[in-house]
Amino acid sequence: MARCAQFRAALPELGLISILVGQADDLFDQFDTDSSGEISFHELHAMLRKPPPAVRQPPARRVQIAILEIEPLREQTRRKLLEMNMRATMQDNLLT
Repeated sequence: MARCAQFRAALPELGLISILVGQADDLFDQFDTDSSGEISFHELHAMLRKPPPAVRQPPARRVQIAILEIEPLREQTRRKLLEMNMRATMQDNLLT
């Protein structure tokens, strides 16, 4: 699972250097469909497989959707979030 701060920290590594904190948080909220404050693998998988909506979106949403449709970025995001999830799980296991 990836928390919002971890998600934000990973975005520059994916080439999203100029994304604003509010935009990153909105993007995180789109992935965090159960509003748990974490993106699970299932939420990530569902969002990356979801086709973009056909309805007209506000400009900020269209940019976010376009970003998600770039296949290499999607794969990098998936790998990075899985890596972050593994690290968080290992840290949790060490603390218990």
